[in-house]
Amino acid sequence: DLGNCGASVDIRTMPGAVKIGMSKESNVTFSTFTYTIQVLRPPAQGIITAFIPPAIMMAPAMYSYMLDPLGQWTIRLSLGGSAIMSLVFFHSSMAKQMPILDYLTAFDKYVYCVYLFIFSNLVALISIVVFFRDQLEAPESVPFELREHVLGISMRTGAYAFVSLFV
Repeated sequence: DLGNCGASVDIRTMPGAVKIGMSKESNVTFSTFTYTIQVLRPPAQGIITAFIPPAIMMAPAMYSYMLDPLGQWTIRLSLGGSAIMSLVFFHSSMAKQMPILDYLTAFDKYVYCVYLFIFSNLVALISIVVFFRDQLEAPESVPFELREHVLGISMRTGAYAFVSLFV
């Protein structure tokens, strides 16, 4: 009994292989060995070590959507920048532990969605900084209605980005 392992041996004949001293019509016979190993881990371990840390790294970026985009843009920028840097380092350390695969795992898809969430935060902030660059020196000079409108847009953007993580 091989338990979590599977193996198979096969003999194949390939036509037309060329070697010195052989004609082109000759056949070459070779064998192949194929094996699989199933690695089973407790699901709770995977959730705790792989899925919760990116959510914790994303939490400050989520919080920054509730800050005043004109008055506290530097705090929002530092929260988003630190979140993206933390996620990059975490993702690279996790990628070193996994074998190279030709497809995306659930973890890869999750982390890429978190990347998109944080990047959307930074893009929204940069667009606010570009559009209101004159008012950033004295944010109190911006009319209250406009400040409330920009904050409302920021909070809706954060809500849409958060909901899109699960869709």
